[in-house]
Amino acid sequence: MGGARSISQCVVLWSDGVLQRIAGWLRIPDESTVGRLFKEVSERHIGELKTLVHEVRKRVWARALRAGRSRIAIQCQQWVDADSSVKTVYGKQQGTAKGYNPHKRGAPSYHPLLAFCTDTKEILQAWLRTGSAYTSNGIVEFMKQLLAQLPDYHHIVFRADSGFFVGALMDLLDAVRSVPGRPTTPTASGPPPRPGSKRPRVRWGWRTSRPTTSWPTPRGFNVPYWPTTHTESRSERRPGA
Repeated sequence: MGGARSISQCVVLWSDGVLQRIAGWLRIPDESTVGRLFKEVSERHIGELKTLVHEVRKRVWARALRAGRSRIAIQCQQWVDADSSVKTVYGKQQGTAKGYNPHKRGAPSYHPLLAFCTDTKEILQAWLRTGSAYTSNGIVEFMKQLLAQLPDYHHIVFRADSGFFVGALMDLLDAVRSVPGRPTTPTASGPPPRPGSKRPRVRWGWRTSRPTTSWPTPRGFNVPYWPTTHTESRSERRPGA
């Protein structure tokens, strides 16, 4: 909260006189007290907190709809972006490991998995993973948990880069797409089309060198066509664009 990145910084922030008056706090817990509380947190508590976050989001979306500020709560289509990030650490924090780290090679890090709502720019869900985790590690269970919390009337358009191009995820999206009221569309990375715009659909449009003979049935993908801008040279164009 407020940019604090550690327990000690949280205590310093909470000790601010103005903040204490606004929040109505009488006393501020000691740093050791906060640390002891975190140690008592179990997997069950984490699950309950995740459910609470999703419930709060639903209420915020409902209030925004009533106030006329956003229609995301009743929007029939929602774009969901999945991505991962690398967070370098300096110390011996629990759960860190050496892995792909473009910012500081060889340094331990975390490799969190994230899902974003394109329309509202908010984080829908996040999993903290060790730094040695591959990009797509856990993506299937991650998406199962996320889809269970999103409104059933949303048509989900899922986007991710090639790091998430795994058969298990495709199987999940195919299975979810067959459920009434919860269609999903896997698509190549790129911004969502503007309302009223026409984008060609290309079968087997996801360009990859990986074999697809192991798939039980053919799969079609929606591949957006992005016109080249005047600042982009021919050599910078992506294949098929």
